Amino acid sequence: MREKCFNSGVPQNRSATVERLTKAEGNSVRGLREKNNIIRNVAISLAILLGILIAPQIAFHFVMHKLVFFGGAMAFFIAVLIVVLLFGFCFDFITGTSKKEAQALRISAELGDAEAQYRLGKCYYGGEGVSEDKKAEAMQWMRKSAEQGYAPALYNLGMDYLNGWCVPKDSKEAIKYLLRAAEQGHAEAQWFIGKSYWYGNRVPENATEAMVWFRKAAEQGHEGAILRLQELDEQSQQ
Repeated sequence: MREKCFNSGVPQNRSATVERLTKAEGNSVRGLREKNNIIRNVAISLAILLGILIAPQIAFHFVMHKLVFFGGAMAFFIAVLIVVLLFGFCFDFITGTSKKEAQALRISAELGDAEAQYRLGKCYYGGEGVSEDKKAEAMQWMRKSAEQGYAPALYNLGMDYLNGWCVPKDSKEAIKYLLRAAEQGHAEAQWFIGKSYWYGNRVPENATEAMVWFRKAAEQGHEGAILRLQELDEQSQQ
């Protein structure tokens, strides 16, 4: 999207405007997510507090004083009603926030922001903050992000082709995207490519190449790669 705009005679100072808008939308998304997390944590805390305060009273009425069932049932009903209303409010708030977040992501994505395109694709994939689960829309935005070399999108597409999610299974395409993600520094992709070379899965077996990718993933703290290198080092010393 951004390349098309810049190649169509639009003045180059437009790029600064696009960058500012993208940054602003990114800040908006982060603010919405932080607000979402705060209200969720408050809701959980209040629900737990209500449970702590009300549950003992209900137990006291039932066990110690043996009040009539109706009175105890009403107390229990009121407690449940409060909790349901509280979570209902939070659900509406969180759902509304998710929709606003998706709208903000779309603006940034249409401006050509690779991360926003990737995250918008994930929203469509899971139906989060959008009208419904749209696999075709998800793949469209994921591809746009991958075309810009965004490593998470490349990895996601690789796994889609590997497992047949949203697209037909295609090992060749899977390795192509996963290798590009690994080259962009995606630790999980590096680990996957390393294992592929080690075991000869979908690529020719090549222990030397496998070790290269194991080391790259380990350097980023990937636990599987670190353990594999430790095991191989121990075996070489025996």
